[in-house]
Amino acid sequence: MTIRHVSELEQRLREDPVDIGIVAVPAVEAQAVVNTMVGCGVKAILNYAPLCPRRPPDVELRQIDPILALQSMTFHLKALEGPAKRR
Repeated sequence: MTIRHVSELEQRLREDPVDIGIVAVPAVEAQAVVNTMVGCGVKAILNYAPLCPRRPPDVELRQIDPILALQSMTFHLKALEGPAKRR
C-alpha cells in the first residue's frame, strides 16, 4: 500500500486504476476525495472520515469509526491480561 498526497489522487487513479479505496482524511475533505474516487471508477470505499459521504448506489461504502475500533482493541487487550495483571 502506498500513501500519497490527495493532490495526486486523480492522476494516480487514472494511471493505475483500483477497485477499492480508503478514505482517511478530515471530514471537510472526505466528500471531495470520495467524488474523485468515484469519478475514477472506484467501486468500493472504506471510509474512516467522521461523516457518511454521498455516493452512487453502485458504489459500496463501509464506514469505520476509529474510536470504536480502538476501544474494542483496548477491551480485548485488557481481557488478555486477566484479573491478576489488572490489580
